[in-house]
Amino acid sequence: MEIPQRLLDSMAEKGWAYSDEILDPLDLQRLQQLARHRLTTDSFRPAQVASGRAPKIRSDSLLWLDPSHPQESWIFNILEAWRQNLTQFYFVSAPEIEAHMTHYSPGQFYDLHCDQPQGQETRIFTFIVYLHDEWQSHFGGELSIYSGPQGHEVERIEPRPGRVVFFKSREIWHQVRETHFHRISLTGWFRHP
Repeated sequence: MEIPQRLLDSMAEKGWAYSDEILDPLDLQRLQQLARHRLTTDSFRPAQVASGRAPKIRSDSLLWLDPSHPQESWIFNILEAWRQNLTQFYFVSAPEIEAHMTHYSPGQFYDLHCDQPQGQETRIFTFIVYLHDEWQSHFGGELSIYSGPQGHEVERIEPRPGRVVFFKSREIWHQVRETHFHRISLTGWFRHP
């Protein structure tokens, strides 16, 4: 499904946008089933930052996805359509897709950060697709968007199932607030080499 013009306009204005309507419900179900299966097979590994494991900065776990894997290649078809929408709208080069599933257990978080590793300029757009089966406001785990590294919070986005978030990787400072329930997402970047 294509990214609607209103979301592209929001990205141009604010640097971020989200929607509950651009992921096909059947694709959401397939993603949820895959995530549940991989969680039960203990495929996720503790997340790291550029300098290695840093549980005071982030405490989630990851499962990197591979476009050549037979159970994962269809995911990259969806991401490719979104990548084309964004890069054509912005007239930028971001030919590569990097993606993983992320799992936050109760009590886990990811502190304030920007998605551009220090000294690199490869990530252009970040995407997040929330995959847990249910969500209620008291579960926490919101994505907070900030005006800068020492700035104030400008938006708090609930991780509702099926919600898709896009933002500019180089510009948007954000954090994942502590969650009180299992929070699962498909997360990644449209990037250049």
